[in-house]
Amino acid sequence: MKTDEIRKSDATMVGNFFDSVLDKLISGEQKDLLFLDENKVQILPKKMQEKVTFDTLRNGILFLKSKSSVWRAELAAIKPTVLAKCNLLLGRESVKEVRII
Repeated sequence: MKTDEIRKSDATMVGNFFDSVLDKLISGEQKDLLFLDENKVQILPKKMQEKVTFDTLRNGILFLKSKSSVWRAELAAIKPTVLAKCNLLLGRESVKEVRII
């Protein structure tokens, strides 16, 4: 095997090792929360994307945080849509409820 091939193979093995360790350290809900946060452009209207954070996903409840009462009111109006889009992206009914904090 050439040196470059060995380095690529080693890098792949190390990457796979870290992925498996990370899988054991992060719960399913934490992974789902990270995924949703990374894909919030598909969930929230453009005007909200920088004003709202995906705070916590615990026991099927997604907590969305906004500093402004105006954005919280607008979020409340689209909660059913947010819930549906989250579950559609995840491919399963992981989010049972959306709460705004």
